[in-house]
Amino acid sequence: KLYESDPDLAIKFLSDYTYSTAQNTLDRWWKLADHLVYKYNDGYINGKSVGYPTWWLREVDFGNSQLKN
Repeated sequence: KLYESDPDLAIKFLSDYTYSTAQNTLDRWWKLADHLVYKYNDGYINGKSVGYPTWWLREVDFGNSQLKN
């Protein structure tokens, strides 16, 4: 109905709505990225070390490698 009465206003309305929705989504993704980095960056969650699973440590030969000259 808006387009029928004022096409330019309808286009502006949809453009503004689309932009603000996309910007809101992008802002929320950045907040999620920050949250995940802050939460898992140091290897602890709520003060408890989460470490790596044993299977992964075996796969990368963690603790068994030697420095090569």
